Amino acid sequence: MATLNLQFHARRDEVAHLAGQWVNEFGLWLAYETLTPEHRSAVVARGQVSGALEIPDSVGRILLSCYPIEVESPGPFGLIGDNPTGLSILLGRESGSVLGESVLQALTDDLKSLSGWRRIRKSMAASFHKGAHVVNGATGIRGSAPDHYFSPGARALYARGVRMAGLAEPLSYEFDVPD
Repeated sequence: MATLNLQFHARRDEVAHLAGQWVNEFGLWLAYETLTPEHRSAVVARGQVSGALEIPDSVGRILLSCYPIEVESPGPFGLIGDNPTGLSILLGRESGSVLGESVLQALTDDLKSLSGWRRIRKSMAASFHKGAHVVNGATGIRGSAPDHYFSPGARALYARGVRMAGLAEPLSYEFDVPD
């Protein structure tokens, strides 16, 4: 089974723009998943998006699929559990002072899906900047994260002093930004 993963920082509108492009380019299905305070999911695209796609603040994860998405019985793993060939993006929180880390991931042996997910990951990585350091705010320990990606929008927020939060609360990222 192949695994794809990409940890990154990007504004929600940038992720929405990319997801809309992918839906239209590859004829994908797209669903939104709200994780808290109560779990909800809904299919928002079936092979095409007309107009600009917006991801509401309440959405914690999106799922892309080459096949129709099952949303009726999410089970303990949410949409991923019933749609195992899908590509999920866990969305980081976004506010005026913080932009959270997001994660693109897939785990599948479906060749059609895997081919598409590899193309999406490659195009995303090519359009983002790469390289950061992660800092543990509780201990002050700083480590290299050379394979961490960030979008142009995240780079602009970072330059304005917005904290780039990690998945775990005490972690923050410092982007390697050339002068």
